[in-house]
Amino acid sequence: MIIRLIILALAFSFFNHIPGLSESVKQPAQEDFDPVNRFLGRWKGTATTSSEQTRVSLDIMRHKNVLSASISLTDMGVMGWPAKDIQLKGSELTLRFPADNSEQILVLKLSDFTTGKPFLEGSWQDTGLEELAQLRLYKEPTEPSYLSTSLSIEGPAGILDAEIVLPQGEGPFPGVVFLHGSGPQPKDANRFAAFALAEEGIASIIFDKRGVAGSSGNWQGADFEDLARDGIAVAKYFLAEEKIEFTGFFGHSQGGWIGPLAATLWDEAAFVISSAGPAVSPAREAQWSFIYNAKNAGAGEEDIRLIRQVVDNWHEGLSLGEWKPYQTSLEIAKTEAWFDASGLEYLQYPPDPEHLNYYLPFMDYDPVPVLMELKVPLLALLTPDDESIDALETEVILSELKELGKDIRIKMYPGYNHGFRRIGAEHQIRWPGFPEDYFTLQAKFINEIKTLKER
Repeated sequence: MIIRLIILALAFSFFNHIPGLSESVKQPAQEDFDPVNRFLGRWKGTATTSSEQTRVSLDIMRHKNVLSASISLTDMGVMGWPAKDIQLKGSELTLRFPADNSEQILVLKLSDFTTGKPFLEGSWQDTGLEELAQLRLYKEPTEPSYLSTSLSIEGPAGILDAEIVLPQGEGPFPGVVFLHGSGPQPKDANRFAAFALAEEGIASIIFDKRGVAGSSGNWQGADFEDLARDGIAVAKYFLAEEKIEFTGFFGHSQGGWIGPLAATLWDEAAFVISSAGPAVSPAREAQWSFIYNAKNAGAGEEDIRLIRQVVDNWHEGLSLGEWKPYQTSLEIAKTEAWFDASGLEYLQYPPDPEHLNYYLPFMDYDPVPVLMELKVPLLALLTPDDESIDALETEVILSELKELGKDIRIKMYPGYNHGFRRIGAEHQIRWPGFPEDYFTLQAKFINEIKTLKER
């Protein structure tokens, strides 16, 4: 359920004025006597059910006598999810947040201000679930713990629209350049991670992928080196900033191929963090989602070999334009009980030209020679339950490289999906957040490099 909420939250702006408030909310402020004033500000705490808990930050604002509110879920990467309706009746505040097939309703009451630190207490109802979550939120300062600056950087394909996120303080700070996953990713895809690292004292720069939002160029038709060169242009600008001590690259998924490549093409890179990044080619990685689905439908080892053959034949069709082997192997696969679950039917042939233009430039990219050439430390974050890449295969390859003397640290997180969101085992996950140490581990890795540089 909450994956829908994450998608919706990213689509909304941070501030969203809410129409249709009751007349009592719209009345002019009466300074300390106006009950609305007591709800305004930032409130932080937890939401709890019988089996789960997640951190919550709630911002309640008033502009021209109209209330607005947004919620952020720190453990899940959800920022500024705006309420669609706010009602204040007496001392009870009701907030409604939209989702695609359920509604989230928070009902909160204000504690007695005379007892000390004020707090909001109440319930969180998901209309698609039976259990109410319990909330307790305490008033916090509204000043952010980070500073954000927008800028434009000249890249190989034109302007790259970027944003620097700095922790509070004098610096200088270690820095991270966030690279992109596949598809048309804006800088907003990495904003939450940049803010989370700022809490750990790490600076970041995020940018729109070429051809996306405020950036020039076209990501379709670009190969991995093109995208790595974009990241390097951003990294050079970032490192020239007075408050940046050194910088490295972070890449999730497809970015796990691009980050090590960028670090081999730019001598001043200090590290690479790869999150769910494969150590095999895109053509090999493309087999895994079909295998993953088929295994869940009962496919065995012989079936897996057939699936690999089908996908290999499809790639051969892309390269050579010869589709008969693919069609033959696909017809055999169609007779198997697991076929419908596998998703193989979605491999179109011939694929549409737009997909060809995007995929052909890098489908046979081999990351191992680049990893062999890498001279800086690599932190690889993986999950054995990844539905998109074979993390166990990647772990074996990285471990072999480590035995050859490469500085590679591997952290495996069982029970998480490709996006590092928790997977439910015996019950539905209401708040599928990141691993508890997902960001702190990255910060520790970067600070270890800082310590080494200071010796």
